[in-house]
Amino acid sequence: MNLPYRLMTLLFAGFLVSLPVLVRGAENIPATTKTTTADKAAEKPPEKLVTPDATTQGTWRGTYGVDGAIVVNDSTRLPTYATATTTAPNWTWAASTSDVRALQKSAGSDRLAATWYGYNMTLDVNIVDGGAHRVSLYLLDWDNGGRVERLEVRDASTNTLLDSRTISGFTGGQYLNWTIQGHVTINVIYVSGTNAVVSGLFFGQ
Repeated sequence: MNLPYRLMTLLFAGFLVSLPVLVRGAENIPATTKTTTADKAAEKPPEKLVTPDATTQGTWRGTYGVDGAIVVNDSTRLPTYATATTTAPNWTWAASTSDVRALQKSAGSDRLAATWYGYNMTLDVNIVDGGAHRVSLYLLDWDNGGRVERLEVRDASTNTLLDSRTISGFTGGQYLNWTIQGHVTINVIYVSGTNAVVSGLFFGQ
């Protein structure tokens, strides 16, 4: 894929670009643009590289998941350009609720509050069409467990760290958005509180 000149120029500085962050799997990057481990260790991406959204809450339809979505314990609809897997266990806090923090079900007007949970979860996301696409996670500390968790985006082939965020105070629900190209893993790591949680994974705007 031939990237626009402006984007290619930014990629020489590393995997991450301006809003939203572009995260690329190594197999899709020309050898001349790869960043060495030493160069990557010297970089500290600014916070603006990930766009948080604490306003939309669970009302995702029409804003997130236009191309595809996984709503934990409700539905899975993946786009043709991506695969997404996890072995994390799941839990349902509320199978039916009107609370706007809970994600809308894929059909109808009902909502549910459910999650993948654990202490070190891995979401494997592979963008297979060579393009760059928005990928979003919805985090919800439904039961006010004082949760703090770290999200690490890594190249699936080399395990190179592409982005790292520590998130807290998400009892109202919060989305994190990246633009991803290639094959990555998103590690969701417990820091403190009850455990680490992810309630949904969304593709596209």
